[in-house]
Amino acid sequence: SGSNLHTVERHEIDAYIATDKAEKPAADDLESSDRKFVKADFAYDSEADVFICPAGEKLVTNPASKSKRKSYRANKTVCRECPYRRNCSDSKKEAGRVIRTDKFEKARQAMNKKMETAGAKAIYERRKVIAEPPFGQIKESGFRGFSLRGKEKVSAEFSLVCTAHNIKKFVKAASTRSIRLEDLKEAKKAA
Repeated sequence: SGSNLHTVERHEIDAYIATDKAEKPAADDLESSDRKFVKADFAYDSEADVFICPAGEKLVTNPASKSKRKSYRANKTVCRECPYRRNCSDSKKEAGRVIRTDKFEKARQAMNKKMETAGAKAIYERRKVIAEPPFGQIKESGFRGFSLRGKEKVSAEFSLVCTAHNIKKFVKAASTRSIRLEDLKEAKKAA
């Protein structure tokens, strides 16, 4: 979310966060495809705080708006005559394209740009073998949702779930002899 990206930025944390599918460029180009436009097809100019459509038109926001979400709108009359209209806007009532976002769009765009680099892709690739398997294993063992409510109670419940998961891993490792109990006893004496 935008607020997460803002917090990471504010605390100067070097994060690698995947974005929505609509935030990512499509694999096929606009000219050879009949696909609908996604947000990534619109270039974002952070200095002017505008999106620019594939036809070169600007989508601007209303600076006087008090809404938490920002809406960038294209000129209705220009959109009605646009050659990309059928790929861009399905609206029958309103001809102009609208992109909705929040006040953290600059942080979102910066993360999109960062995640396109080879270094970021290599770091993010490691996630699927480090962070994701325990969640899948926990779900596979039957945990699908929290029974309790409230941050403190959910935290306690999740700690219990993780402890049970780790005990299962330990028992499996000991039974397959990938770790030896003697090694654990020696490590305990050394500590």
